[in-house]
Amino acid sequence: MPVVLKAVGPQKSEGLLEGFCPEPLQEEHFAVNANGLMLFVRLEDVEWLEAEGNSVALHVGQQTHRLPCTLAAIEAKLVPDGFLRIAPSALVNVKQIRELRPMLHGKSSVLLHGGTRLTFLSSYLLAQDGKSDRASRRVRRGDLT
Repeated sequence: MPVVLKAVGPQKSEGLLEGFCPEPLQEEHFAVNANGLMLFVRLEDVEWLEAEGNSVALHVGQQTHRLPCTLAAIEAKLVPDGFLRIAPSALVNVKQIRELRPMLHGKSSVLLHGGTRLTFLSSYLLAQDGKSDRASRRVRRGDLT
């Protein structure tokens, strides 16, 4: 009995990889240009980020590095619950927070391990509860780890 071979042509790739693609990787470091040198700044070393015009300032200890992008673009790449938005133009690394203190006139301050103190409106942090930001609730509970 003769063996019949079936010609196999190209298959449609639609849906072929569906379910096999991993989630996008979260950023673990930032590549920044410092006087012509490419530096890699570990995410855990970034104390806080601040929008400055068309760029973002990464505050790492006494150094500040600028990235030519928006704060929203960086926030989308960060580990969930790793950074807390305390203002429309500022994100704070939750692991860098030493203390969160309410102040007068509806303000609060956050003291970072490096000694930096940032002041913001408490109402902004409270408004974050309506979103999927669990970090703000963890900070208010005192669960910073």
